[in-house]
Amino acid sequence: ESLRLGDRILVFSQSLLTLNLIEKFLQANTVNNTEVKWAKNLNYYRLDGSTVAQEREKLINEFNSNPNIHLFLVSTRAGSLGINLVGANRVVVFDASWNPCHDTQAVCRVYRYGQKKPCFVYRLVMDSCLEKKIYDRQVNKQGMSDRVVDECNPDAHLSLKEVTSLCWDDEKETEIRDFSDRKEKYLDIVMQKVIENFSEQMSKEPFQHESLLIDRKEKKLSMAEKRLAQRGYELEKQAAIKPNYDKPGSGMHYRTMRTPDGAIVHRPVASVRPMQAELGGDRMRTGAARPTRWIPAEVWQRQGMTAQVLTLPGDVVIPTSSAEKSNIVLKEGQKVMVLKSPKGIYMQLETGKIIAIRTSFKVGQGKDKSPSGLIGREFNEKRPNLMRPLGPIPEKMPPNM
Repeated sequence: ESLRLGDRILVFSQSLLTLNLIEKFLQANTVNNTEVKWAKNLNYYRLDGSTVAQEREKLINEFNSNPNIHLFLVSTRAGSLGINLVGANRVVVFDASWNPCHDTQAVCRVYRYGQKKPCFVYRLVMDSCLEKKIYDRQVNKQGMSDRVVDECNPDAHLSLKEVTSLCWDDEKETEIRDFSDRKEKYLDIVMQKVIENFSEQMSKEPFQHESLLIDRKEKKLSMAEKRLAQRGYELEKQAAIKPNYDKPGSGMHYRTMRTPDGAIVHRPVASVRPMQAELGGDRMRTGAARPTRWIPAEVWQRQGMTAQVLTLPGDVVIPTSSAEKSNIVLKEGQKVMVLKSPKGIYMQLETGKIIAIRTSFKVGQGKDKSPSGLIGREFNEKRPNLMRPLGPIPEKMPPNM
């Protein structure tokens, strides 16, 4: 019908096998009910990835200038960019591409400067199979691009399951309907003939691809509605991540989770309490638990140091080496740990803080070789350099506790 109208056609396909099958079909038939059969490079051309650059340019120029070439078979990946084929005004996208840009660029080979005829694009999609899922994803991706880049508001025609799932689990048979009585609503003569002659092979009435991407300006959200929707999204996201404890007294809780198809389910999760150290009798008597920064004596001893735990019999003040910092005051009854190593003497306070004690000699050695001796230092700041008791200290310290 297109040849009878004097139009020429581009057929795009991603599969070389599909192009081979189309060629076999053409070579078995004649051109427009004549005795001349279809023949490559005689009345149709083919362009794919194996076509060299010189031959590629020759085929393009010959097709645009020779009206006797009625058909051009083009591989979508090889011929959807960088060529001008305004000699044709009808495009057939034989199979859908995962990337909608490939099909869009294929259409632009004819709809460009230099075109003098109305252009028509036909997309062939096989229903109830993977190709329909690919086409649905095309529409979803194009709609997402329109929303983000062009700030449009197209309708959401597809559910989350239809977009994410590639399996066709609909077991119902496709209903056969007759659309021939609706052919008059189409202005394209070729489409009218197709509906009249092949209506029984269609699962749906032909529609415009752009009808799925119409900008619905009247449905745009106001700023208040956007804030409300954003808040709802954040709450839903938190509900999907954080566990909800429906039964505080039981050993199980139920976590709200989202499944791949978008449904929200509540799944039981075992409740496990973290390991906790038992409080000793001394800590219970003092009423305060020792901080986690306290390092036990066994740890220091494994590092070759001598560790001894003492209980202060009275208040002790430790002056610091800096006048800007206040003295360290230790109350009676507090526990400290005296650490001895070849490098010096240190004291670990009950808070976990470690201070260095200035001495006139090094442990295990004679007189200190340093002019100023060992100056007390903290790990990240200056440490006190002297221990001076507030009151008298007994001659004998109490035993370790």
